[in-house]
Amino acid sequence: MDSNKQFTSLKFKHDDIKNALYLTPNSRLKFHEIVNVYYGGNGDVNLCNPATFQYRVPEGQSLPNLTEASAEVELEHSAGTLPNILVTMRVIETDIVNVKWTWKRDQDGNLPPNVRESAEVPNDILDTNKTLGKIQLRSLLSL
Repeated sequence: MDSNKQFTSLKFKHDDIKNALYLTPNSRLKFHEIVNVYYGGNGDVNLCNPATFQYRVPEGQSLPNLTEASAEVELEHSAGTLPNILVTMRVIETDIVNVKWTWKRDQDGNLPPNVRESAEVPNDILDTNKTLGKIQLRSLLSL
């Protein structure tokens, strides 16, 4: 990324004898304009891509029903590099929407490869097992 917050690709070459990595820009770039260099291997999640942090409802799947006090929806990763997630939304008090997500498991109940179980806020901090509120999700959320 340069000083104008523009991204440019770099060609790389590793010299085994000198144990050095040489980076060459694909376009005109001055060394002092380089702010950050992001790198990774094949299959890594690209943290420079905004789609890395976005999920969407898969094509052909209907949006969740927000006329109830709870809803569940499966979302797919916008960049297509992470597994799908299951999102559960619940109104647990008059103005609290609890949102939980987990990785979508396979038919045997196993997590997708290379992911860990998502962290959850302990119930002694926020009791998510409370009785559902009487308010519909649509009064607190919009799609």
